[in-house]
Amino acid sequence: MITYEMLKHLDPRQAIIFPIPKPYEWKCQLKNTRSITLLEVICKAFVKLFYNRLSFILATHNILTGGNFAGLSGGTCRNPIITLESIIHDANSSNSSLWILSHNISKAFNSVNLTMLKFALERLRLPFTAIMLILSLFMN
Repeated sequence: MITYEMLKHLDPRQAIIFPIPKPYEWKCQLKNTRSITLLEVICKAFVKLFYNRLSFILATHNILTGGNFAGLSGGTCRNPIITLESIIHDANSSNSSLWILSHNISKAFNSVNLTMLKFALERLRLPFTAIMLILSLFMN
């Protein structure tokens, strides 16, 4: 029941950045911390609403394919996990060596190249205003 009239009278958006130490000695270097930003509740609620609507459209119209939809409603990481389990089982059965590289992509979501993000959103044919809104979340 929050109206636009109520929102337009709010102060400018504020954020608080907390440097969280990484699991090793930080030596007074900010590069050895993870910055966590706590945005206002209104901003978080808006982003959640926007994401819910966008993910519904992407899922309903099957816009994303392959492994690109795991974060959407109904998406799953099941197939890559089953494939990896099959490879491990095959290596165990044939008594052969197996080398697996596990890459930690947790930081991938904190370091999105904004130019590439813009290209991806344009490729999905999102309206210009929606693209600029998403980009502004990372820039401002």
